[in-house]
Order: sequence, then C-alpha cells, then structure tokens
Amino acid sequence: MERLGIHTESVKAQLLTTPIKFDLAGKSGVTIDSFANAEGEAIYRLQWTDYVVNEWNEFYATLSLALARVAVLSACIEEDLKNEDSTLLFKNDSETFANHAYNFINNEVK
Repeated sequence: MERLGIHTESVKAQLLTTPIKFDLAGKSGVTIDSFANAEGEAIYRLQWTDYVVNEWNEFYATLSLALARVAVLSACIEEDLKNEDSTLLFKNDSETFANHAYNFINNEVK
C-alpha cells in the first residue's frame, strides 16, 4: 500500500488510540478501532449502527477485512438509495463474509 501513499503501519498504530469513523449517506454510522487479544495480536472491531436502535459489532483479524466489510455495507446502502428501500441486508454473516473476502483479497494481492 506504500505505492498509494498509504502507510499501513501508521494507520494500524492510529487505530490503537483513535478510531476511524465513517458516515454512509446518513443511513449508517461506522467505527473501526483495534485492540490486542490475549495473544497480543491485533483485532479490528467494526461497529455500525442504522441510526435507529440497532448496533452491531463484528471482529476481524485484519484491517483489510474490516475495510472490505465497510465497502459491502456501503454497497448495500447505495443499492437501497437507488431502490428507495430502507432495508439494509447482508447476504452473509460476518464469519462467512471474512472467508469470502480473505480469498478475494489473496487472489488480488501479488
């Protein structure tokens, strides 16, 4: 990611002290932060809300998986806005998604 001017290690270090927050078209609020598990490995928590009463927490082993889930959430919202639907739906639960995304990312990275 250095070629894109994104310093992955600095982003990971920032997440330990300052969460990244997104607003997705006023329909969903998203926060990504990280913490160390019992083995000292970084875990990335994706928290999101529909701004009504629902809030979800999902946990990912890598920052790229957490960001990929945000991309899918954004796609759900974009589709909802096109169809004037107010129902946000994922096709897969977070564990199934992580497996699919992991395979996709590994196929795209040299």
